[in-house]
Amino acid sequence: MLLGVFDECAYVIMGSLTGSAKSFSDLLAGTGLPKSSLYVTLMKLAENGLVVKNGAFFSLSQKGETLYKTMYAITEKPAIPQEKTEVVPEKRRESTISKILGGIKRILRR
Repeated sequence: MLLGVFDECAYVIMGSLTGSAKSFSDLLAGTGLPKSSLYVTLMKLAENGLVVKNGAFFSLSQKGETLYKTMYAITEKPAIPQEKTEVVPEKRRESTISKILGGIKRILRR
């Protein structure tokens, strides 16, 4: 059931419904989804008990809120903290011979 209902459109719709109930036109403006995609996905979410329709308004059910919060925790936050890797430029050490040759070149240029 979950794989047939919960996709990116469903995630966007459920994210828009967190906090307050919204009408279809509010969801249409808030999600930026095409009207047909919004309607089809919204009806699938309602059929599966993730969204509740109250008159002209839609809101998340308890099950829908739990699913959204779980998916948000998985997708929006890095699961494992990444160590910061610092790139340190390698210092080129000059050999004794190259120092002597450099000194001789400077003397001869004078």
